[in-house]
This record gives sequence, C-alpha cells and structure tokens, in this order.
Amino acid sequence: MQIENKTIFLSHALKDKVLADKLADLLTNGCAVDPNNILCTSLEGKGIPAGTPNFIEYLREQIREPRLVILLLSENYFASLFCLCELGAVWGMGLSCFPLVVPPTNRSKLRATLAVTQAGDITSQSYLDELRDMVKDKVRRHVPTATWSVKRDAFLNGLDDLIKSLPSPTHVPLEKLKAAEDKYKAALEDIRNKEKEIRTLKAQISDLEKCKDCDQVSAVARKYSTDDKVFGELCANTRSALENLEYATMVTLFWSIRGDNYRPKGRDEWDEVREAETREEVYVDDDCCDLNEDHPRVEKAQEALDELQNFLSELKNPELKQRFERENEFPLSLTNKDFWSKFLARI
Repeated sequence: MQIENKTIFLSHALKDKVLADKLADLLTNGCAVDPNNILCTSLEGKGIPAGTPNFIEYLREQIREPRLVILLLSENYFASLFCLCELGAVWGMGLSCFPLVVPPTNRSKLRATLAVTQAGDITSQSYLDELRDMVKDKVRRHVPTATWSVKRDAFLNGLDDLIKSLPSPTHVPLEKLKAAEDKYKAALEDIRNKEKEIRTLKAQISDLEKCKDCDQVSAVARKYSTDDKVFGELCANTRSALENLEYATMVTLFWSIRGDNYRPKGRDEWDEVREAETREEVYVDDDCCDLNEDHPRVEKAQEALDELQNFLSELKNPELKQRFERENEFPLSLTNKDFWSKFLARI
C-alpha cells in the first residue's frame, strides 16, 4: 500500500509525549494544519498505525519529503538513541526543520556541538511566532493573527509547570545500552528475513498457480527449496573433488563408503590401480586396493563425500527424497552406483 507522506513531522522523545501533544494541538488549532498531516510517532491518531509490521520502514517512508520537521530538543531527546537517528536522518536528507529547545536544555551548547544555527526556547512568545510564519510558508496554512495569538497564549499558559513535570532522562549503563542495541539489530535482521520469506512464498505461489502438470510443480519446488540448493552445491563440490583423482581411486572410495574393499578384476582394472598407485592415491594389499587417506586429494574428496553424506543423513525434508527418487528411479544414496554415475563420477 502506498503511504501518503505527512506534511509535518514532529520529532520528539517518548517521555515528552504530553508536550508534543500540546504542540500538535497548537499546530492544529492555531495554524490550521490538518491533524491527519502531522506525523508524531507517540500520539494517538497521528502516529504509526496499529499493526504496522515494520515501524522503521514506515517512518522512513513518512519522513521522506515532509515540508517541515519540528524538533523538540529536550534532555530526553538527546538521551534517546532513536531520536538521534531521526535527527541524523533529517539533517542528512537536508529537510527543512525548526528546532524548539525545551528548558533546561542549554541552547548555547546546542550551537557549539550540533551546529544548530537557529534555535529558540519553546517558552518564547516571539520564537513561537517564527514557528507560525514557518508553517505558513511551508505548509500554506493561514489563520488570522488574533486567532493565532489566543491559541499561542493558551499554549504558553502553564507550559513551565508542564515542562517541569516531564520525566527526566534515564541514564542506562553502557553495557545495557550495547545489549539493547544488539537486540534491536537482531530484531531488524529477523524482520528483514521474515519479509524475504514472505516475498519468496508469494513468488512461489504465483509460479505454482501457473503450473499445468506434475513436472512443472516439481520444477517450482526445486526452484524455491533451500534443500535442493544445498544438495546441488554439495554434489558439485564433491564432483569437483573427485575429478582430480585417478579412476581406480574413485572406485576405491565408492566401495569404502559401502563398507567394503575394492578388488580389481582383469588386466584393465589392475592397470588403473597401478596408475593410481604410482600417484600414491592408493596402495595394494594382496588382492585389495586400499585408500591412502593421507594423500591431500584423497583427503579432500573424502571430506566432500562426508559433507554430502551428513546432509543426506540429516535431511528433514521427505519431499526432496520422494521427488528425487520419482524423477531418477533410483535411491538417493551414496552407496548407489547409479547415483554416483549421474551426480558424482562414472565408476
């Protein structure tokens, strides 16, 4: 669903919610701003809709091109990691912003550390008038000056007591902050993974709806199966390792997986064994051919076969095995010669 960008983004700390609510009312009643065009993340009816799966993506969409960003720069604001991220995003995107300093935040310190060239107290009548002029210019909303003055004075009435009643920042130990950041990053990664899974499932459903027979369904299943992908990669890795071995060495490996010894028959097979023996991949004991497991190429091939065998042993997806055996008409097993000949090496 396309999100309609808000006209004004009111960036504030959660602990300053009461103050943000009061300021939002001033914008609505004193500047004729439509309340539906104010994004204020903690205010009912003006924030992020209930059930929004990814509030960060929603916020990124909403603040993409607001006409005006109002910053409630309080001690709570600078104690909030999320608020600082909002502030960085606003400046990084070059958005028009109007900083309102909430006492007892030191305004001169803001200028020195944050390069805020324009900043005034939220308790200042003249500075609120500047806010009204900014809203009028950016949002194209206008009310009579007399009406604005009444609403402004009502806003200022009792404002000092309201600010004093706001909760103070909570200073979190560094290790707890780091742990919270790690959980936050992990949650974001989980959200991204879930969203990726949803996109994949939707694409798979779309492809399945186009299928006309069982073969096409099987092709779609292979396309979206993680097990199919891993199986293909392991087979390719094993095939590559086996290609570097002599023929007799590969045959010896096959029989060793079956728990037996390779016993060459006939002159041709013995010639193959002698060739492998000269490369020290195998050695001959009586009428048997045994592997030289210390040989680097043999060791590499055994490791690849072990990985493939472990995958097949731990396979939890019976559908892959059933589909494989239906399509190939032989068992999905490393002890099967047909499997070797088709997927690994001809022996």
